[in-house]
Amino acid sequence: MPVTKDDILKGLVAPMVETFEHKGITKELLAEKLMDELDAGRRESYRAKIVKKVWNEEKRKFVDVIDTAIIYTEVEPEWDVRQKARQDAHKLRGDYPPEEKRISGADGQPLIPGDVRPIRLEFVKANVEKKK
Repeated sequence: MPVTKDDILKGLVAPMVETFEHKGITKELLAEKLMDELDAGRRESYRAKIVKKVWNEEKRKFVDVIDTAIIYTEVEPEWDVRQKARQDAHKLRGDYPPEEKRISGADGQPLIPGDVRPIRLEFVKANVEKKK
């Protein structure tokens, strides 16, 4: 039976998937991490400077002691992380048009069934125009 393009691509991808699974990088873990990235944020705390007058027994007078206190905390969204995660999610779901994949021999010629020469994989983005 001749080898198809899909067989070759599956043969290239399958070992990586098995390696990831063996190391604990499962689909479920990736989905959890994606959800974390979609909600990415940076905690911002606003502090106030507090100056207290404290009696210093050695100096026999009041001295200033400077302290800080958190008066307000909020989570600022990290939009760049969220945007990248959203784009990754769309790619994983297949929402974008597929990329064209060309498989050819080492010399750039089409593969001939039964040919055992080394192959070169070339991934080319398909030019798709939006309809208005």
